[in-house]
Amino acid sequence: MVRRAGVENPAYLDGEYAARSVHGGLVAPPTMLNVWLMRGYGGRRAAGSAEDDQFEVAKMFAAAGYEAVVATNSEQEYRRYLRPGEQLTSTVVLESVSDEKKTALGRGYFVTVSHIYRNLVGEVVGTMRFTNLLYRPAETAETKPPPHNPGSARIRSSSGMG
Repeated sequence: MVRRAGVENPAYLDGEYAARSVHGGLVAPPTMLNVWLMRGYGGRRAAGSAEDDQFEVAKMFAAAGYEAVVATNSEQEYRRYLRPGEQLTSTVVLESVSDEKKTALGRGYFVTVSHIYRNLVGEVVGTMRFTNLLYRPAETAETKPPPHNPGSARIRSSSGMG
């Protein structure tokens, strides 16, 4: 799995190398912390995941017409390397919801959630703050009705032969 992600660090892959390293054994790539608690293929949820809580917030906004979502920011903190076999849980906290904003994408809200990742003894091993814009898409030229302007019906060519 690590090799497929393009990570070739021997501290993640080679037990003998890792044993001689400053880590004293294999460690996990820190950036995988969030991925391990995400839904897998077929919608299967990882044990200990609070991912559904984040989706519940998005569902509430979608029910109010703010159906489109774009990720705008992510801040991650890794407190220590994880070891193979460690089990994790996550907690998701709704941190903030902005006032309604007008953006180029449409009107919407910036929603920030905090993820707190812990091992089974409760030690915080990492955190992530994730902000999405939940919005109503702005009308595009394809969906907007053409403006009513009677003078625009007459077309003149640029050659002056119109």
